[in-house]
Amino acid sequence: VPCIKRLLSMGLPMALQTSITAIGSVILQASVNSLGSTVVASITAGSRLYMFFACAYDAMGVTMSTYSGQNIGARKNLTVLGRAVKACNIVGIIYSVLALLIIVFLGKWMLLLFVDAGETAIINSAYWVSCVQWPF
Repeated sequence: VPCIKRLLSMGLPMALQTSITAIGSVILQASVNSLGSTVVASITAGSRLYMFFACAYDAMGVTMSTYSGQNIGARKNLTVLGRAVKACNIVGIIYSVLALLIIVFLGKWMLLLFVDAGETAIINSAYWVSCVQWPF
């Protein structure tokens, strides 16, 4: 029973975070759908560009939760864990700056992966969406 409590205390916050994100996405999509097809296409393209860059954050989160769980389970020194978290945060900050620069300067061209070049209104709106969505 103590093991179950410990696992739940670590897993429930992550499950809650995922649930809140999913519920927010459904609410956002319902609101966007009422704004017309150009806005829907812009949000979709901008979100795809955002998701492309956000994969690194997902990987860092999974990596650190696994690393933390293993170290806590093995009763390792928490100083080592603290250094790993600090290193991951530094990598995340550096990645954020580089990804932001790429999106700001190359975002419109990268959107051509998802949108036809003739759809300038969608590209301009999607570029704005991808820049605004970026997690600062």
